[in-house]
Amino acid sequence: MKRTAIKRKPGKMAAADKAFSLFIRERDGRCMAGGTDDLVCSGRLQCCHLVSRRYRALRWSEQGAIALCQAHHMFFTHHPLEWMGWVTRYTPTGLTWDELSYLALNDPPERADEALARLRGAA
Repeated sequence: MKRTAIKRKPGKMAAADKAFSLFIRERDGRCMAGGTDDLVCSGRLQCCHLVSRRYRALRWSEQGAIALCQAHHMFFTHHPLEWMGWVTRYTPTGLTWDELSYLALNDPPERADEALARLRGAA
């Protein structure tokens, strides 16, 4: 059986993801979960999407992501119920879990080239 190559992100999508990650990490400047639980922050800052980035309506939305250290990001990635509880308790971007879910399911998805242009204009 022949293996197929792994699909890579198109250029504009990868560029928008990179620009967005940098924007979020610079905006927050620290792990937003630090001090809210018993986990010790460690590792560099990463862009963490509050709702899976497969929901393109929030993929590059400032309200849909925060900066987390590597330790918190990995913990919450592997503990989705704890993640949902944390987001519900702390509402880090001002939107409740229900509001984030509604936007993810109902807002039109942003195109990568539009997000990239917006993010480059914000820099």
